[in-house]
Amino acid sequence: MDFIVLDFETTGLRNEDQIIEIGYVWIQNGEIRAERSSLINPGKPISSRITQITGIDTEMVTDAPGIHEVIEGFAKFLRGKMIVAHNTSFDVHFLNNAL
Repeated sequence: MDFIVLDFETTGLRNEDQIIEIGYVWIQNGEIRAERSSLINPGKPISSRITQITGIDTEMVTDAPGIHEVIEGFAKFLRGKMIVAHNTSFDVHFLNNAL
């Protein structure tokens, strides 16, 4: 079995909020194939409330790529893999919005 344990951090919970971090673990045949975490520049300041929750602040994402620079390649990587997440509907909503 081939699956991805996925987690996004975002600027909030609303439709207009943006992904600020993509984290995943890729598991194939019961073995960890890769673990990655990438910061994403949301194109706007990150509120102090979100920084308290995620530990990610505006300065940390200043030089990070925007979501449009990484989402197509990430979507191709996900193709054919099962997605597992703690709050799947939340993460998939933001993934779909980015696509």
